[in-house]
Amino acid sequence: MFSKAKKITCKAHDKYDQAEALIKEMSAGRDEQFFKTAMKNFDVLLQCILYRAAVADKKYARAEKNFLLDLTDYEDYPVLVTARSFKFRPKAREQFLEELAETADRASTAFVSAFAKVDADNKERDFLAELENCVQEIFFCFASVDGDDLLSNDAGLDEELSVLASSTGMYFSGKWELLVAAFEGAGTNTNL
Repeated sequence: MFSKAKKITCKAHDKYDQAEALIKEMSAGRDEQFFKTAMKNFDVLLQCILYRAAVADKKYARAEKNFLLDLTDYEDYPVLVTARSFKFRPKAREQFLEELAETADRASTAFVSAFAKVDADNKERDFLAELENCVQEIFFCFASVDGDDLLSNDAGLDEELSVLASSTGMYFSGKWELLVAAFEGAGTNTNL
């Protein structure tokens, strides 16, 4: 019988595998390097989103670090690999979180730019919704891996977690939808 933590981790890995398969499908017709680069960007973006959730409660538990590093297969955000904990002074913590947000923004721009055209050309599937679902499911698994309940008695923390849970929208949806609209409006099949 699996422990609760093991079940959570297994579910997150299943969702990661689904996202990987989706990205592989969207990479059809491109070389293997294209797929690997897309997965590296996805991994960094996912780790940035999850790390922000990890420190929302001002703690970075060993279980959270292990989850972050074990989940992704293609790339690890360097600081997350080497850090034992992040007990920053408030100003240093904010500076690091800003750097993390900038990294996530760059990774999402590269990732979205590669796949918005695929989504614009495919009217049968909503790749964005499928990918967002995978990331949000991973997020909710991650939010409980350290034994804390997702929802706490801290209204500020609950609000921050809610914002983070929807951060796939911040990193994917807005950019993705703008590019899809641009491609649809242009009516072109130009490769990115």
